[in-house]
Amino acid sequence: MTQDLDKLLKKLEDDLEPVKKLQRPLTRAVIYFFAGLFSVVIIGAFVGFRMDLETKILEHKFLSEIIFIFILAGSAAYASAWLSVPDGSQKSKTIVFPYLVVAVAAIVIFREFTRHGARLEDFEFHHCIMDAMIMGIVPIFLMILMMKQGTPTRPVLSAVTNMIAAGSIGYLGIRLSCASDIIGHVCMYHIFPFVFVGLILGLIARRIYRW
Repeated sequence: MTQDLDKLLKKLEDDLEPVKKLQRPLTRAVIYFFAGLFSVVIIGAFVGFRMDLETKILEHKFLSEIIFIFILAGSAAYASAWLSVPDGSQKSKTIVFPYLVVAVAAIVIFREFTRHGARLEDFEFHHCIMDAMIMGIVPIFLMILMMKQGTPTRPVLSAVTNMIAAGSIGYLGIRLSCASDIIGHVCMYHIFPFVFVGLILGLIARRIYRW
């Protein structure tokens, strides 16, 4: 019995293969975050940037929005990198931070609706929906690839956090390409497409992120 056990252990030992060490969460987050940003810039150049971008980028309100979303995307990418390791969910402050930023964004949007009496536009298959989907494809793929390098143990939380990161990166791209600043249009065609994809990703998360 002891000899059989020794043979089994020796066989398992011989079958072991060297494994590449996983990079630090911060390193992986930076790499995939900026790769996503680069992709939406390239796609934006192909789709066409908004005609008033040179003047718009100098406006305090628009620039503040871009910086705010940049922070959201970066923090969600960093949280996603931590969630790709088994004990990453214990970094509670890191994981919760992007959701706090989302809550602030929701309050700002609600405030804009109430102050200006805005409303959602009637849904139609607007070209911004297609642009948003195109802008989001590469960042979503990159976030999933980053997660698959590790061993996530919180698939649904990982999927939603990935979608916040990827959706925010895609949102940056669509804001630089679409000339409409109407809050109803922004919510319907710039935000909701990513929310919808996020819901689908959450539903199939356990299949995507299984080991």
